[in-house]
Amino acid sequence: PHSKSTLYAFVDVYFLLPEYRNGNTGIRLFMAMEEAMRARMKTAGRTKMVLIGRGRLAHNPQEILERLGWKAVETAYTKLLEA
Repeated sequence: PHSKSTLYAFVDVYFLLPEYRNGNTGIRLFMAMEEAMRARMKTAGRTKMVLIGRGRLAHNPQEILERLGWKAVETAYTKLLEA
């Protein structure tokens, strides 16, 4: 869906201090980000925005993202090559 009416946002770095990692603080963080992205979309005069969320397996955001209506669409693999 690449078009002039679509913006793309890559969400791959987020952090909460340990003392705030309780209750629904993480969900509120992502909700605030979505609201900021909606405002950015309006400012840019776009009708759609695709949010692409990533997270390491050790700190997987899957539960939060799915709770907010995000859908898993692909799996990524990495491999470190060293000289």
